[in-house]
Amino acid sequence: MKLFARRKRKRVATWYKTNESDKVWWLDNRDQIGEYVFSFDKKTEFNLFADYPYKLTPEQKEIFDKENPYWKDFFRERCSDEQALKNDCDSIWRKHNKRMDLLNRLETEKLYTSTESDSLFSGHFDYNPVIWEVFDEVGVNDPNYKSYDNYLAKKDIHKLSPQEVVEQFLFWNRGERFCEGTIAEAIDNGNFMRLFVKFVGDNNPKNNE
Repeated sequence: MKLFARRKRKRVATWYKTNESDKVWWLDNRDQIGEYVFSFDKKTEFNLFADYPYKLTPEQKEIFDKENPYWKDFFRERCSDEQALKNDCDSIWRKHNKRMDLLNRLETEKLYTSTESDSLFSGHFDYNPVIWEVFDEVGVNDPNYKSYDNYLAKKDIHKLSPQEVVEQFLFWNRGERFCEGTIAEAIDNGNFMRLFVKFVGDNNPKNNE
């Protein structure tokens, strides 16, 4: 009768390369069945199924894909989703940078001139094209916005909701169709600039980080 059972010796995990010239190390750890761990320096470990390609730098991914074409193909749909997400992020930041450029132009350029008009209204205003770019950026042509109101006659700018911001721009834009000079008035009293600053701030990509 055995008094003592032999202890099962735990296998020590070791690092290896598929090819001698490879830069990717794989962890040989048979105690962890189904786990694929790799590293570029045998210090920082990556779990293949959890971390690829999310936690790899572009340079690391390029190296990994070159040395492991099977896994690159295996995760091709995941990488497509990752690239689509990156493209969306880049597009959001390009839009934000465009809005910042519009803010700079609003601050530095002459925004309108007034001319005489034969109409029954007060006059006609020739606006700098940046004004119409602002309206396009805000999205006043969006068919989802059916109503509009002069919210600034009732509320402080900082208390306006995102929808109310757009509808305030709609109020100015539609009033201008009758040559009422609503946009010129908003420019003169500073509300046009202040409201666009709020719009840009409310839609800053950093808010979602």
